Amino acid sequence: MQKDTISIVERKIHDVHFIAVERNKILINKYGKLPSYCLWDSDSVSEETPEERLEWFKEFEEIIRYFSPFSQRIIGESANNP
Repeated sequence: MQKDTISIVERKIHDVHFIAVERNKILINKYGKLPSYCLWDSDSVSEETPEERLEWFKEFEEIIRYFSPFSQRIIGESANNP
């Protein structure tokens, strides 16, 4: 996972709303429209440890690189210049 992505996720690791929203963006980009029961909410994220939250993003490393809106905000300009 790129260092910038880890830095932002680590900084916001306790912001369960942020984590839930970003996870949902990844899932929707990967799988398309999903039923609401498949999406993350703040309560579910809050049940995880910070380490588990970070690990979730690491598991989607390959996918995150190709998401333009997510990449631009989280990874930055380097996402378009491998």
